[in-house]
Amino acid sequence: MKIASVDIGTNAVKSKIFKTTPTSIKYIDGIRSPIRLGEEVFKKGKLSEKKLKELTHTLKKYQKKFIKDGISQYEIVATSALRNTSNSEDARRYIETAINRPLRVISGLEEAKLIRFHPKSNTGKNKIFVDLGGGSTEFFIRNNEDTIIRSFQLGAVRNLLGKDEKQEWNRLEEWLQSIKPKKKLIGIGGNIRSFLSAHKTKDMSLRLPENLIQIDIDPKAENRTYPSKIFHLGDGKKVLENLYERLHDIKNVDENWIHEVKSLKKEIKKDYKEFLKIYREFPEIIERNLPKNARWIRDVTISNSTWGNRLMPVQKWYQNIYPVGAGIGPGMSLGIGASVATEEKVKSIAMCGDGGFMLNVSELWTAVEINSNIIFMVMNDKGYGVIKHIQDSLYGGRRNFADLQVPNFKELADTVKMKYLIVKSSSEFENILKKAFNLSGPVLLEIDINSIGELPRYFIPPPFTEK
Repeated sequence: MKIASVDIGTNAVKSKIFKTTPTSIKYIDGIRSPIRLGEEVFKKGKLSEKKLKELTHTLKKYQKKFIKDGISQYEIVATSALRNTSNSEDARRYIETAINRPLRVISGLEEAKLIRFHPKSNTGKNKIFVDLGGGSTEFFIRNNEDTIIRSFQLGAVRNLLGKDEKQEWNRLEEWLQSIKPKKKLIGIGGNIRSFLSAHKTKDMSLRLPENLIQIDIDPKAENRTYPSKIFHLGDGKKVLENLYERLHDIKNVDENWIHEVKSLKKEIKKDYKEFLKIYREFPEIIERNLPKNARWIRDVTISNSTWGNRLMPVQKWYQNIYPVGAGIGPGMSLGIGASVATEEKVKSIAMCGDGGFMLNVSELWTAVEINSNIIFMVMNDKGYGVIKHIQDSLYGGRRNFADLQVPNFKELADTVKMKYLIVKSSSEFENILKKAFNLSGPVLLEIDINSIGELPRYFIPPPFTEK
């Protein structure tokens, strides 16, 4: 028999499907839909009818899948977002009427109590289980026959939106000190790593383990980012393959775990694309149209930090070209150099911000002179985007020296006798990119950010700035 659960969370709606026998239960499939209830609840205080319609539409799709898979037994529960919305009871009735199925809005303490069903909750001592969600964080501790449960109004979405309260952090800290936490902490939920990173590394206070092992093919990379206890010089892929052959215990991996990791990877990618908003399809469009063996070159810019380094798969090491430093500007020069060094007659892309592009604008004449086979894709928002984000966050929106007096890029291209194209909406990006690839010689492709829409925010202020 198959059964299912549906969790209406703060960040996403998730369902897990299991196959059961009288003596076993096995996970077989999962669905996830990032509809972000918490973003509306924490910003506006309540769920709108539009968001509730989106939610019920999603739940009806899940119900159709359950019918198709022969699943009649399933339960739907909701957590922090439905608890905290000011119209919680009206929202629950609206959803139940729309889907013709009961919905249970559970408390934070009930969430914490449910952790007891985790497979490892009854094994051994010295374990604290933490379920870190988008809107709340629950703790479950088993000490001999006694259990301790706690819930705190702290979560990844609250933290990202700046809606977590200092008083709640203090309450958590006081409680942890009072119970004297044991050595082993087990995190449950996809937000745990990103949340700890968001809360700690931004103010540089996260202590890493002393036993760090670094593998790098570049001998100069030793201790470049963090001090390592052991530095192994070698190709990372080959080293890990050899380690895998020697560590026999890790070869017996649960098939359910492999399936869950693969599903999670798809979910994370889908979720991250939602963060990019109107630019969500840009990475896949470039990937579809980038010729085989072409180089993907980037300058230091918001678009590279948010998706150029994260969502663009690179098949060959030599295709992936970007500066290792943090200074803007070298993207254009790297693009010209890579196009000269490329033996295959393929056109590559050099993505630059308008600020970095202007630092080396004279190189356009070089590109024309040598007939460089490159597209200079300039993400033009007429300013230093990261600087604006910093000034908005830390200085009350008082902006100084963040706006650029950039030239008319078409006139600039005409001046240097370079081909020019412009993208003014996300819907036309792919067709215009194809045109750029079909043109010979260097091409200046302007992405008009102010016409398309604001780039996703890359900078979030660290906690110490509030002190």
